[in-house]
Amino acid sequence: MGLQASIDIQFAHELSPKEVVISLINNGWLLDFEDYVTFLMPTDIDDYDWQMKKRKDFIFEDFLSLHSHEDRVGVVLVNNDNIGGEFLIYSSWLSFSLSINRVYLFPETKIVDFSLYLERLRSFTETVKISSIQCELTY
Repeated sequence: MGLQASIDIQFAHELSPKEVVISLINNGWLLDFEDYVTFLMPTDIDDYDWQMKKRKDFIFEDFLSLHSHEDRVGVVLVNNDNIGGEFLIYSSWLSFSLSINRVYLFPETKIVDFSLYLERLRSFTETVKISSIQCELTY
């Protein structure tokens, strides 16, 4: 197994996962990575069978309408310089797997620059109450 890096954010109170993903998009995160959208269907409970659609064929509103207010939302998001990864958004927390164009403080030792990712999440995290943020790097 290779390097894994993630940021987990625990919300101070429950939020709608649909509203969280909308807030992330409104705060600069993009669904489109290399002309594709990658997502989990709400019926995918434990398989994590990520689906891909061409951006032009993906209708975000239709995707959200498939989810109930409490359903986990799984979607790949990147920022405007194509740095990002998989977001799993639940009502009380989100997990962000840093997997796309990962940025390192020290490339030779593969130490991830968590501060860059936290800065990119800042405009979102300023809109919600957070009880904890955990950054994890596993070799």
